[in-house]
Amino acid sequence: MGLVFMMIFHRLCRCNVTVALCSAMLLPLASNAQITEQQVILQGFENSELKSQWQAQLERARGEAQSAGRWSNPSLEFSQEDLNLPGGASEESNIWLRQDVDIAGVKSLQRKAAAKQLESAQIQQQIAQQLWQKQLREHFYTALAAQQKSAALKQLLSHLAAIEKRVEQRVQRGDASRFDALRIAKERALVVSQSASEHAKFSDLSNQLFSLINEVPQPLVGTLLPSITVTDDSDFAGHPQLQALQLQRQSAELQARAAARQRWPELTLGVGHKRVNEPDFSADGRAISIGVTLPLFDNGGAEKRIAHSQVKHLNADFIVAQKQLNVARQSALQRYRVNRDAAEKLQALTASPERSLGALAESSYQAGELNVMALIDAYQSELELAIQFIDTALEARVAFIQLQFLRGQ
Repeated sequence: MGLVFMMIFHRLCRCNVTVALCSAMLLPLASNAQITEQQVILQGFENSELKSQWQAQLERARGEAQSAGRWSNPSLEFSQEDLNLPGGASEESNIWLRQDVDIAGVKSLQRKAAAKQLESAQIQQQIAQQLWQKQLREHFYTALAAQQKSAALKQLLSHLAAIEKRVEQRVQRGDASRFDALRIAKERALVVSQSASEHAKFSDLSNQLFSLINEVPQPLVGTLLPSITVTDDSDFAGHPQLQALQLQRQSAELQARAAARQRWPELTLGVGHKRVNEPDFSADGRAISIGVTLPLFDNGGAEKRIAHSQVKHLNADFIVAQKQLNVARQSALQRYRVNRDAAEKLQALTASPERSLGALAESSYQAGELNVMALIDAYQSELELAIQFIDTALEARVAFIQLQFLRGQ
């Protein structure tokens, strides 16, 4: 497994789309153990508790479908009658096998309705899995953003420590005042506090993420800003949520048809054998019976009303779901475009080391062209730019994940 992680890491290092800013913000790794978004998803779907829950829900839906529309069990009846008559003993025995017959096709419609419900349950489980994947991805990138912020602060601390050392040397030579040394020391102490706070936040987010996949925390590897252009496609005809609602509506319509046919009479067919023994007479033979159940009281009227109301309710749910999906997609698409454009502009400002304010300010300070306040301000500006890029890129990534979820991906 460690070899696989190394291969993935080397490929990421060779990738041209990884910009210098994002590369600089990655935490230094103490070992080769790293984890990517794809690996988090794979580990998340190995959660035994979730797999058992999904399997139990699906088995329940299958059981409900299997039990729907079953025919009534046949009945076997045996009777024997002995009579003492003046002329002798009389004996009569009967054997009957009776079966209710569904001539209206109610059971068939109920089975079809249950099959639709089973399909809907399977799609709903698919939606639950997609929602779980969405949560894992959002947790991953939120933790990755916190990791990169912590790395940016540690990088600033490294710069300040080097500057503080050089300023102390200049103070000893008389080329700088004690004010410069004291100002750098205080600025470094402030950044130490900020770095500790950000690292604690990252540790908390990392622990939350790895608790979901039952793994020990590891450094995260990935790129916050998505590189994919999203088109404005508002066709949700194939969305799993709409498919599930359509199947539920079809099931309710079949239930309504089945309930309407309960007004038809029901037949009970019987076949049997009858034997009679009397003192001067004996006979046996086959017998057939037909029974008719009149639907005077239980004729499916209530079930039909319930099913029709369910159809109306699902029709309304379908229309509302379409509107909600459309609004959610437009909102996510706008958030994605705005944040991605802003993040790309921020990225362009730090894409090359020549445009680093900190490096330029430090060179100017060494040459005596800037004071220590301008130097600190330059590094703070670099940090704020990096933090803003991370926040904006994270917003674009979260919106991108939302768009993929809304597409049923």
